[in-house]
Amino acid sequence: MAVQSDKRRLNMPINIKSVFIQEIYTECDIDAPARDVYAVISDFANYRIWTNEISISGDTQPGGKMDVHVKTADNGNGWYHLKSKMEQNNERVIAFSNVLYAPFLFLGKQRFEIIPISEKRTRFINAEVFSGFSIPFVREKILLITTRRFKENMNLALKRFIDAGT
Repeated sequence: MAVQSDKRRLNMPINIKSVFIQEIYTECDIDAPARDVYAVISDFANYRIWTNEISISGDTQPGGKMDVHVKTADNGNGWYHLKSKMEQNNERVIAFSNVLYAPFLFLGKQRFEIIPISEKRTRFINAEVFSGFSIPFVREKILLITTRRFKENMNLALKRFIDAGT
């Protein structure tokens, strides 16, 4: 299976050495052209067709305000409701900011990258840099375990959906 995660840094101007910052980085390779991956990952209204991990609604154009719901438990009973703002949305990068409660408490800078490896193969990066005063308290269980698992599950669902030829 080509789904993996590691601690590679994103090209973001952020000091990762702070106790108040944590990055989660995951990636997977998908046997499809980059345009096909972008077509699925940018079709926010139809996420429910291929994943039950996340839902996104609202204005998904740069500068638009969105509501993002992220699953927090495997049994489907826990969801975070995030107020979000789309920063970038094009065929190579979709980036948005997620706020839980207040930005100084918990801010996530989500980034989906669609990188062509060849004409028929694409690397999908699903990464997020978290910052705020709450990070030291949620790092171990929530970010490094639950959030990483959520991102890996989403990557696998995306890969399976696209590889199946939908």
